[in-house]
Amino acid sequence: MLRLPRLPQHSGCAAGYTLVELLAVLVAIGITLLIVTPSVRRAIDRHAVNAARNAVATELARTRLIARARGGAVLVLDANRGSASIRSPRGDTLAAPIPVSAIYNARIDLAGADSTAVVYDRLGIGRMANRTVRLVRNDADARLTISAYGRVRLW
Repeated sequence: MLRLPRLPQHSGCAAGYTLVELLAVLVAIGITLLIVTPSVRRAIDRHAVNAARNAVATELARTRLIARARGGAVLVLDANRGSASIRSPRGDTLAAPIPVSAIYNARIDLAGADSTAVVYDRLGIGRMANRTVRLVRNDADARLTISAYGRVRLW
């Protein structure tokens, strides 16, 4: 006669976790998420406004280069549209507008003005009064200052 091997007997405890243990882990995860979420959101907002500020600074540098190559250029920052566009002194568009607000979800704040223009001559020197541009998203903000000669300082 053929005998099958005996299976080991369980001691009465089932393998796995109880409902109370699983519930405790889920509550701990929930509390951790409640604590971490606001700081993560603030970090994302700070990163977005810094990236938007860097994009505007890059457009200013690009405008200076185009001005030297073409005999002059103007960077127009439009707070209503949330964009930066490069134009010739005659008003022709030299580069496609950059939709800063749409890309970074950050608002351009020009201290009450709807738009501002930074005019660079054929030598790449800016002709304007000092101007501070503020980029805002929720509670985070980043700023850049454009000097009278068109140089940029990030802060």
